[in-house]
Amino acid sequence: MLNSSPKTTHTRRRSCWGARVEEKGRLKNLSSGWRKVLADYKQAALQRDPAASGIFISAEINDALVDVMPERMVACARCGVHLPESEALEGDGGRFCSEEHRRLGAA
Repeated sequence: MLNSSPKTTHTRRRSCWGARVEEKGRLKNLSSGWRKVLADYKQAALQRDPAASGIFISAEINDALVDVMPERMVACARCGVHLPESEALEGDGGRFCSEEHRRLGAA
C-alpha cells in the first residue's frame, strides 16, 4: 500500500465528502418511493460480495426496481435501443426491437 501524505489524505477525504453532498442534493429531487428503493439497494449491496464487474450493476438496479417500474426494459441485441420486455421479439442471439433486426441477428 502506498503511503499518503496528510495533505493528500485530507484532499481525498474532502473530495469524497463533496461527492456525498452532491449525491444527497440529487436525491432530494426523487420521490420518497424512489429514495427507499435506492436506500434498500445500497443496503443490500453493502451486505454482499462485490460484483465481478461493473457491467452487472445496471441489471441489478433494473431488478431492484422491477416492483416499482411498470415493466422491465430490455435492449435490442442489434441496435441497443431499450424497449419494454413485452414488446421485444425473441430471436437467435437475444431480444430485438423489430422483425428486421431479428432477421439480421445480433450485432
